[in-house]
Amino acid sequence: MDLCTAMVAANIPWFKLDCPPFRNFLEKYTETKIPNRTTLSKLYLPKCYQNAINIIQADIGQHDIWICVDETTDRTGRFIANLIVGKLSEDSAATPYLLSSKVLERTNHCTVARFVNESLAILWPNAIQHAKVKIMYSDAAPYMLKTATSLKVFYPNLIHFTCIAHGLNLVAEVIREQYPNVNGIISTTKKIFLKAPLRVQIYKEMLPNTPLPPEPVLTRWGTWLNAAFFYNTHFEKIKEVKHVSSHNIHTDKLFTGCCSI
Repeated sequence: MDLCTAMVAANIPWFKLDCPPFRNFLEKYTETKIPNRTTLSKLYLPKCYQNAINIIQADIGQHDIWICVDETTDRTGRFIANLIVGKLSEDSAATPYLLSSKVLERTNHCTVARFVNESLAILWPNAIQHAKVKIMYSDAAPYMLKTATSLKVFYPNLIHFTCIAHGLNLVAEVIREQYPNVNGIISTTKKIFLKAPLRVQIYKEMLPNTPLPPEPVLTRWGTWLNAAFFYNTHFEKIKEVKHVSSHNIHTDKLFTGCCSI
């Protein structure tokens, strides 16, 4: 079971055990027969999981708790909800624990609220201690705000805090909407160099010491502002590259629509 725990904690894929030199190395220096990955998955992983849950339960004990819930997407586009939990203590900073991760069919306040309840049932399998859940931390997405409102019905002492970084990102969203010409320059330049190796080559020849323009993603906080700061510094140089590498009338208008950021 120690091998299973170590590989999971170190994020080492179990298929590595299929490598004969690695398996022989482990068996030689541990003098133990190494189980295959199927055995680890069926026999040892559930025990490791339960040990981890026991550690979380023992550390939290009878303390009040805070929770942090967030949703993200994996590389296949699935919605993954995560719940982090920690105890509230006056004596020391709490150790955060990832209590649960689950794939959601869709992301809304109903599915997230259900996920939170199911996760807290793992922490308190006999009966959820509703009065001990004091703080919920999340981003400021509308469905998260509705989730917190729904949960307050079951958790009477719950106080909801939203992420400051998300709030600042919302300010950046307002800035983006107030400056459409700047947003047009950023998005158009992104398209100009996308899958255009000749233009990228011209850019590198003309601006050898300047990195390629950043490619902002609206769902990634701060990337649009970083792009705006980049163009504020390198706008004139990039405009020269653009005029050399492109003769598109539409992009000409976008670039000449704003002389500075």
